[in-house]
Amino acid sequence: MGKKKLACCVGLGVLLIAGNAEASDINPMKQHHEAVKKEYSAAVERQMDELSPARQEHAWALGEELGMAGTIPADVKKKIGDLAVEDAEARVIDNIPINRARAALSGAAGDYEALKVRYGMREKMLPAWDKEKQKILSKLSGVKKTGSPIPFQESKYEEVYERTYRAEENIYRFYNGAFDPDWIKPYRKTADKAEAEFLNVSKQYAFKKSGITMEQVNDPDVDSLAERYARTDLLALQDNVQVKLLGERLKNQKKEYVKAASVYEKLYAREISRCSLPGGLAIAGTAEKGGSVAAGQAYGVSGILPAHTKEEREAMRDSIRQLMASVSSEDMDRLASRRAEYGSELSAMGYFDREAAKDQSTADTKAPAIQDKRFKVDGEMRVDYGAHHGEEAIGDRSRARLRVYGDYNIDDNWHFISMLENEKILSGRGDDNWMDLDRYYLTGMVGSSRLTAGVFSSYLAEGNIYDSKFKGIRISGETPFRYMVEAGTVPYGGMAAAGEVSKEAGDYTLGAGIYHFNMDDSPSRNIYMLNVRRPLGLYDVGLMGLVGSDSERKSRKGYVAALSRGEERTWDTGNTYYFLKYYYQPYTTYVSHTMEGMADYMHGFKGIGAGIHYTVAPNWLLQAEYYSLKDLINGDKNHTIWLALSYYFSNYEAN
Repeated sequence: MGKKKLACCVGLGVLLIAGNAEASDINPMKQHHEAVKKEYSAAVERQMDELSPARQEHAWALGEELGMAGTIPADVKKKIGDLAVEDAEARVIDNIPINRARAALSGAAGDYEALKVRYGMREKMLPAWDKEKQKILSKLSGVKKTGSPIPFQESKYEEVYERTYRAEENIYRFYNGAFDPDWIKPYRKTADKAEAEFLNVSKQYAFKKSGITMEQVNDPDVDSLAERYARTDLLALQDNVQVKLLGERLKNQKKEYVKAASVYEKLYAREISRCSLPGGLAIAGTAEKGGSVAAGQAYGVSGILPAHTKEEREAMRDSIRQLMASVSSEDMDRLASRRAEYGSELSAMGYFDREAAKDQSTADTKAPAIQDKRFKVDGEMRVDYGAHHGEEAIGDRSRARLRVYGDYNIDDNWHFISMLENEKILSGRGDDNWMDLDRYYLTGMVGSSRLTAGVFSSYLAEGNIYDSKFKGIRISGETPFRYMVEAGTVPYGGMAAAGEVSKEAGDYTLGAGIYHFNMDDSPSRNIYMLNVRRPLGLYDVGLMGLVGSDSERKSRKGYVAALSRGEERTWDTGNTYYFLKYYYQPYTTYVSHTMEGMADYMHGFKGIGAGIHYTVAPNWLLQAEYYSLKDLINGDKNHTIWLALSYYFSNYEAN
């Protein structure tokens, strides 16, 4: 695998609002989840391209060296585990192997010792950040000073540092467990804001500490050094958070080790009591004198005592620890110094993401507890106008809509989620409604899968087949691949069932689905879907194939080709998301389409759809979409221009 491809494999999950929504709403989870990871990969590749070839080579070599430094061989961990087993055997004699308890103790002991070495290495690397920051400040201080000093209160830096530290800690704790975009979204939003503020304040702090004056702030060399200081400062903060959490994992792992030893000893003692050895356990006292094995065999119980004495085990343990900590102090200082010096390059190539993932996979930390608001509210107020013209169109229409999502956290796993909707037709066709309880469902994790039951939103085949309410049950998960199955009923119809799977394969994301609907106009409709997506520079390209048939119409084939760029980030002013699609969908290949065009009023259709979504200000989203469609049966054409302005709000903010 090429270096750029390896760097681009480091991806982050897209962070979305709770609840499913239509395509015109904020961040439909299944529509944009893959696109944002591809966007991130493209951004990583661009960052690597901007680095000089020499620094790229140094960064890659350093990344490989750092990756090897904290790796503990499996055979070494096995030896530690075996010694731990012998320790337990020395305390209570046993001649019957307890396989499950023995394996648990061996694994827990090896993991604990390995994690202790890694924690020590990471902790020793922290001071290098301060040295690197001081080097940058020294360079800034060496600039000839003219003019008046920059006014800056250092207490401001400390305040922003603490706020950013808490935000980063919450994110890392969440990523340690099962990743859930709905729940982590407000924490990621807070962390993004905190990081941006911290980089700005850290830059001002560097100016103040080095004595830079107002007249020198715009000097390109000075600004570049200050930017480098701020990025290094943020990486140092994140490293401190990671080491803190690694310390927590070490404590948790030690508890697992002690617990496994206790369980094994109790089971071992129970087996000893069945051996009916003369003198009970009295011969245990001879274990440290080297003659106990023979004594045990004399009683007809072979192998009941450890193979090594206590002194021999301690000597072997010391030898293994020295082997695991084979990186010398000089090498450790050198690696830590270069790790800090090349922090920006290592970050661009995704090294720190991989390092964090490695640490987080070792043992659990606790996710943030229930926040001060157990009941959370997210809402959207939207005004939209649609000009729909053609034989199958509904004319001009304008609406005002309010949606309020309620999320009651029952026990940090099970949530009860609901949605109230109020819609007012300002002009054109349609009916008003007043606070309809449109969604209400219970959702939580059962093992590694998420179970959802009630009336929820179903978003099938990226909305190209179905995007509306669904009453029933859903099971979804991410391991060993993404999957979703649901069964229940749909409005204006009867029983419905669907299943989808998707998996990444290199640069590609492959997906498939099967769907069944009983509709008012068709006793039975079956649809099959295949989908492939991949990044193309800054864009995400997709092609979806569809085959649909029902009891009254023969099987027809269709497809949707899509090109998109960016993601919706409603808190990021100036953020832009674009999409362009070409549809060819016979009537049997969809039930309730996600588009703002007139697909649901046609007898199958083909044509284009395009849109741009722009964040005007934090939580203010402006959307513009255009559709030109042709009916596949009668050839009628229609055109849609749709505009909307939305405001998003909530009653909470992650800390």
